[in-house]
Amino acid sequence: MSNISSRNPTEDSSTEPPETINRFTSYAEEIKEEMPEIDSEEEEEIELEDPINAVVNNDAETELEETVKQLASMHPETPIARGSRKWYEKEPSWKWKGKPLKNPISKEKIRICAITWNMEGRPPPDDISSLFPPDVKHHLYIVCAEECMRSIGHSLFKTSKKDWETKVLAALGREYSLLEACTLTALHLAIYAHASVKPLISFHESDKISTGVANVIGNKGGVGISFKIGSTKAMVIGCHLAAGHNAVTKRSNDLARIERELSLPSYWPKSGLATDRTDFAIILGDLNYRIFGPKDAIEYLIEENAIETLKKYDQLRLEIEDRKIAQDFEEGEIRFPPTYRFDKGENRYDTSKKQRIPGWTDRILYKDRKGLAKQKSYDCIMSEKHSDHRPVFSQFVLKFRNDIVGPVNTRTNKGSSTCVTF
Repeated sequence: MSNISSRNPTEDSSTEPPETINRFTSYAEEIKEEMPEIDSEEEEEIELEDPINAVVNNDAETELEETVKQLASMHPETPIARGSRKWYEKEPSWKWKGKPLKNPISKEKIRICAITWNMEGRPPPDDISSLFPPDVKHHLYIVCAEECMRSIGHSLFKTSKKDWETKVLAALGREYSLLEACTLTALHLAIYAHASVKPLISFHESDKISTGVANVIGNKGGVGISFKIGSTKAMVIGCHLAAGHNAVTKRSNDLARIERELSLPSYWPKSGLATDRTDFAIILGDLNYRIFGPKDAIEYLIEENAIETLKKYDQLRLEIEDRKIAQDFEEGEIRFPPTYRFDKGENRYDTSKKQRIPGWTDRILYKDRKGLAKQKSYDCIMSEKHSDHRPVFSQFVLKFRNDIVGPVNTRTNKGSSTCVTF
């Protein structure tokens, strides 16, 4: 099967020119920050004003400050200085260490590893074994990289992520091959399959949705890959949503639009949400949701390992609880510190003049409509300090129905499917 073609940017512009012009104007600053002449280290985040969330944010700051005062009075000897509790030394909770892969045909279940990492527009480090430990094997690897290989601005003109795909394959080993890949500017989603499971996979295809300037430029958006394993339908959606502490509503609206407009799988009638047309789905990426509250209070609670308190102010969790997005999706228990934004190469949250507030921007959600999956881990890799984000991973066991009685005619994708941008 061939990839679903990219949407023609000129189609919408002919039907609603005034709205398109207005959208270009309203997002002018956002695209300006991501052009090549801007250093990605100093990328300006657009603070889209949201009156409702501004009120929530103010209330959260007051409540969080009171919580910190209570904690400080209970533990007056605890320093607020970063690193006092060595929270950054936490080891990732990988499952199946040293355990070989089992035959997926006889067991009718596979191991899946999903990884999301914002690479900050930089080439990967020489050693990426922290993301792909050689003693932990999976049948499928789902790898979503945001700001992959180069900045968003540079990626508008050079989209290829072939070098990244090659590096991942080298880390995984010769038994793995690239099943499907899709690129939207600097956002890259790929699925790598072990030789034992590849004969079971069919109907793999991809699509993408731009949510950047005028919903045309791919500086932000989502990419999707759908496939069948046996007769079980699966889908993965990788996202890089709008930046800015107060851009909660835009993030949620864009995520809902991505899920609604992806034309996957192409053999199924397009209606409702794309993820409702599959048995198992994953959404992952730099969703960019932050934590409501003042920076000092949040960092104090991180030092105290008060994760449960911090989660009460997590923007994504609040949006899901209000039933605004990601209905029927689940998220594993967060037991790791916020994964953004770190000083380069340091176990220290942002000390630049921008003073960005820490947040769990990097997330993995899943929808299991038929009870086929079991999440085995959900964690971050604190030791990988190449970027200002920490990678996040989740491991799953997925059961599937094997109706295969002979060889499957699968399409082999030798490279990334890329989105036309300008």
